[in-house]
Amino acid sequence: SEPYLADMLAQISERLSIKLTLNDHWYHIFVLLQIYFARGVSLTFSTGRPVTGIFRLTFGILIATVASMLAGAIPIARGALIANGAIAFIPIVATFVNDVVLRAWFSIFKLDSDITVDRSRGIYFTTGVYRSFQRTLMAGAMLIAIAFFGAAANTAIPGVIWLLVLIAALGIYWSIFGLIITFRDSSDGPFWQRYLATAEAQLGLSIIQVFLWVSFFLVCNAGLGRIGL
Repeated sequence: SEPYLADMLAQISERLSIKLTLNDHWYHIFVLLQIYFARGVSLTFSTGRPVTGIFRLTFGILIATVASMLAGAIPIARGALIANGAIAFIPIVATFVNDVVLRAWFSIFKLDSDITVDRSRGIYFTTGVYRSFQRTLMAGAMLIAIAFFGAAANTAIPGVIWLLVLIAALGIYWSIFGLIITFRDSSDGPFWQRYLATAEAQLGLSIIQVFLWVSFFLVCNAGLGRIGL
């Protein structure tokens, strides 16, 4: 897929008269976005909605490819906080676009039990987009905070690492959102059992689990590199 994306980027460069090169970090961004999108796809299939699952999978791959290609065209440079911030910000926008499109899909086909006579499709859509926008602002605020920290420490954190941190933050967000939903739920049953049954908790905990495994791999890889293995 990389030669195909490189050719596509070359054609865009030629038309815009701007030299764009696909850097190696595009693949890492693509994988991280797929980690975020894949759990939602899995949950959709598990609830017996194969058509929606196929749509989520297809659109997720499309938006992840476009975002990783755009972010991959920006080179990672030590000290270039704006460039590194842009590398992380583009995928954040991609998650927002994905949320908006999926919310529209669920609204149009009335695929959520929250859509009732009292709660129209329009209200369902706008509420979901507003919450997604809040998550985007939260991620953007974290991005700015990390950028200021890097400037204060006279160092630069590669945008890929920033993105990894923000993906973990989204996992924490969904986990906490699952707690809020569980607290508001008045149904019977043990609290943690009801919590783990929510789609929000399953998504959040899955993202955190993958984040921990990826972090463990990166730490081990860096340690082995230091001792020459």
